[in-house]
Amino acid sequence: DVTFSIVFVSIGMSCFVWQTIESGWIFHKSHKPLHGIVFAQAFLGVVVTFVTLLTSFVEISCTFRLLFSVVGVNLGDFCLQYVLLCKAYIGNQRSKIVLFFGALPLLGILIVIILNFTLSRSESYYDNGVCITNYPLYGVIIKTAVDSISNTMLSYWFILVIYRQYKLFGTIMGGSSPIIYTIDWYLSSYLIIKQLKYVKESPDADNRASDEENQ
Repeated sequence: DVTFSIVFVSIGMSCFVWQTIESGWIFHKSHKPLHGIVFAQAFLGVVVTFVTLLTSFVEISCTFRLLFSVVGVNLGDFCLQYVLLCKAYIGNQRSKIVLFFGALPLLGILIVIILNFTLSRSESYYDNGVCITNYPLYGVIIKTAVDSISNTMLSYWFILVIYRQYKLFGTIMGGSSPIIYTIDWYLSSYLIIKQLKYVKESPDADNRASDEENQ
């Protein structure tokens, strides 16, 4: 389990490094704020996964790593959701309905961060080379609900864009990013279901799960 976690996080870190290089180059050429946000999100992923890996080789407080990951992962999620909301907002003729309802999950992410520091705070400890965390079940459910609602709305709005473009032009214009996002939503939903199943079936105390797998 420890070896798998280290390999898994290492692969994730290499993906973030590649994304950081690519998004950094695009931001350097365009100097557009949205590209800067994408670059910040990717770089944040590098930092979070690096700190996660570091706990396997250097003695670092698991509580510090947990809180650092909570802030880093959720801020990265916030940046990504914001960029996708902007794309959905522009793609749907700058609809105020899209902007209003799309902003609600962003507020939910900030609430999740606050809950992780207060009512839904998890316990983390060092065991066999990795930090193990006991996640409160309701905290996992709240995070899952926020992500699921956001993914569902964004996917619906992107599908509307695809439908309108196909109806007007007979083909999909502007690249395949809406399709890629829809595929990503299904993958995210699968991972969420697997996480909930793991939490439910865990025989250890208070729904223990490793942070490395959650990353």
